[in-house]
Amino acid sequence: MKVVFCTKEFWPGVKNFLDSIKSVLVEEFKEKIEIQSFFIPQNGFNGSLIHVLKSTPPDLLIIGGWDNSIRNVIANVNKSRTKVFLVWCSPVSQTDLGNENLLFVDAYNFMKLGLVQYTSFIFEKDYQTLKSLNENYVYTPVCFDEKELELNKVKEKEIVDGFSCDLFCAANPRKNLFSQILCLSRFENIKVHTNFTRPEYSELGKRFLKNQVNYGWISRQEYLKLIQQMDFGMQVSFADGFNLVAAEHMFYRIPMICSSFFPYYNGNKDLLPLAVQDRTDCNEIYDKIKSLILSRSRMEDLGEISRQCILKKNDENKIVLKELFNKILVGV
Repeated sequence: MKVVFCTKEFWPGVKNFLDSIKSVLVEEFKEKIEIQSFFIPQNGFNGSLIHVLKSTPPDLLIIGGWDNSIRNVIANVNKSRTKVFLVWCSPVSQTDLGNENLLFVDAYNFMKLGLVQYTSFIFEKDYQTLKSLNENYVYTPVCFDEKELELNKVKEKEIVDGFSCDLFCAANPRKNLFSQILCLSRFENIKVHTNFTRPEYSELGKRFLKNQVNYGWISRQEYLKLIQQMDFGMQVSFADGFNLVAAEHMFYRIPMICSSFFPYYNGNKDLLPLAVQDRTDCNEIYDKIKSLILSRSRMEDLGEISRQCILKKNDENKIVLKELFNKILVGV
């Protein structure tokens, strides 16, 4: 069977999620599956991708994310040979709603027209809310490739004065960035690491954070090595479908202060010290940070609990993905 993956250029988070799906498919189907991957440029035209879709149609085309540029890809699909699987990467419940809602309606109409066979949601609440609209709305939980993370494991952590915290991948309206920066600005002994690429977010950090390092764009390998030098991270988001950033930190035993809706924390009482109930309450966020940095040994304990939690959840999520793709690829 042949599966083609594609997503937009400059959507690294989406690419990382699609890579995790690839690793699950390879693990499940091994030599039975052939996989190709393509990037879609801003104008929506990739000649190599179009050639493959027309000359050697795949059994399944998996598209990561959605915007108007992807229409051209859909138009070139051989409908009699290829099933189209759209991974809806942005939470429907996110706060920058306007454009996302229009795109969601667009994708919904493509399903009604039979141009897209499956739309998957990586945010479970969205799936539970919307699944009654179409039986081919499916759930694709977030997984990560443990082998990749192990390969990028550093031998030892650098010893520094004070504490290191990161706000990676937090520059987005739904990420509640301003509240987190305000809380961190009250601590003299925390160095805050960010990867803001837009000047307005970088300026926000410069003005309020006493000790900030902004890396801008860095490679995947640099990012994985860097987060292992952190003492803790923060993702106190309004809505976030990926949570890969938090999952990767947890794998490396880095405790994450997150919103209480964060799926890996649900039902885990041991991680309540890291779960913010009211993500609009700066006092609660501040108290979580203050409590966490009181004891390094406690921080290490929470890091170990986080790792065991995420490994268990990753195994469960892999089973869900394997069952889903076995169902979709039956008869292929």
